[in-house]
Amino acid sequence: MQALASLVALGAKTSADDNPLSGVEFPRLVEWTCHRVLKRANDPRAAEWLVRAHEALQAQAATITDAGLRQGFIRNIPHHREIAAAWTARNAAGR
Repeated sequence: MQALASLVALGAKTSADDNPLSGVEFPRLVEWTCHRVLKRANDPRAAEWLVRAHEALQAQAATITDAGLRQGFIRNIPHHREIAAAWTARNAAGR
């Protein structure tokens, strides 16, 4: 939690259109890691990071015009697949 403190605080200060992870090589992995750490700590901000990761993943995937490549982008990259699965589970739980 200490290692994430500054990133979580930065994320809280940005709107959905802002990108606090500009320049990060794997921003979805950072968002997913924040979500998992916060969830494990039972921190309610975990949900915000899942939303952030999922929305960014979907926006990124939407730029891929080929449906097969788009699905591969989501399914074949482990943290992308995990974000999509967590989103599906969250929605199945009625949140």
